[in-house]
Amino acid sequence: MPVDALELRLSAADDALVRDVWEALRAAGLPSQADHRSASNAPHVTLPSPAAPGGMITGDEAADAAAVVGPLLPAPLRVGGTVLFGRDRPTVAWLLEAQADLALAVERRAAQRDPTAFRPWIPHLSLARRVPRQDVGGVLAFVAPLTPREIVADRLLLWQPGPRTLTTLVAPSI
Repeated sequence: MPVDALELRLSAADDALVRDVWEALRAAGLPSQADHRSASNAPHVTLPSPAAPGGMITGDEAADAAAVVGPLLPAPLRVGGTVLFGRDRPTVAWLLEAQADLALAVERRAAQRDPTAFRPWIPHLSLARRVPRQDVGGVLAFVAPLTPREIVADRLLLWQPGPRTLTTLVAPSI
């Protein structure tokens, strides 16, 4: 079942940087997030959902997320290194470190939702998903010199895969 998601999206410059890494991976014949052809595919950092697992995010929940997270944007996210999530066909991602105020706000919202189901937020940005084991070393070696020190998230969006809609909750000030 599709799950609604709150996403931090990147500044224009950092969005372009990540897309360039995705394209470079693909050009090198390695798995890449660029292989995901959906029109909604974009560099993003998923926040813990305020909805029940497998549920939809209500308008009130989206407004609450915008009220809590919005004032903290733009948010610098330090790139802490490259990590693997999963076992047989892992995701390769950049591990991100949010400033304390953003990390605390996000984790408080998640804990208020359901303290018994709370899991710590592990901010990350996917570079390649479902990477065959034989390609993991190549992907890791390839992205190492391309890893920036910091990226900036400057907007908050709501992705609803059921109706396939993307709604901007917080946009950068011009």
